[in-house]
Amino acid sequence: MKNIEVIQEKLSTWWNIIVSLVPNIVLLIVFVIAFSFLSKYLIRIITKILYRIFPENANKNTPLLLAKFAKYILYALGIYIALEIMHLGSFMVKFIGSLGIAGVIAGVALKDMVSGIFAGAAVNFEKTFQIGDLVTISNIKGTVEDISMLTTKLRTENGETVYVPNQLIFNTPFINHSKKS
Repeated sequence: MKNIEVIQEKLSTWWNIIVSLVPNIVLLIVFVIAFSFLSKYLIRIITKILYRIFPENANKNTPLLLAKFAKYILYALGIYIALEIMHLGSFMVKFIGSLGIAGVIAGVALKDMVSGIFAGAAVNFEKTFQIGDLVTISNIKGTVEDISMLTTKLRTENGETVYVPNQLIFNTPFINHSKKS
């Protein structure tokens, strides 16, 4: 019997929460409908004002660009008000802040790998050396066997395989013995 009472009490609590949210949900729906109509008219008015502000000999895209910017600002304001109606504004601010913190942490953690990938792209783009060229990179002399996104594979005169990080190639001077200018 006790388990049934616990379940009934939990269901009753959930029902009370849902019923207490109904006015906010109705208000949210009314706000979204009203805001969508109002925003369309405000964007039209803002666009007309911007076309009057900017002379015809100016760039015709400027008023449109500013109107789109105003539209996004207006939509962001509407989303913020809608979240406040649902009492989720502070939650979303905290959530977005935590995403920013997570982005910074991921950026710091992946900094070297991302830097290496960009350096690899730069090495491949600049074509300062190619497969088969004899190069010296950080006092390592060898023939280039492969150029990947993170490393360049060299075969030394002793037959050893050396993987040089592209970030090192990108940040330090090297000699390409195969190219004589």
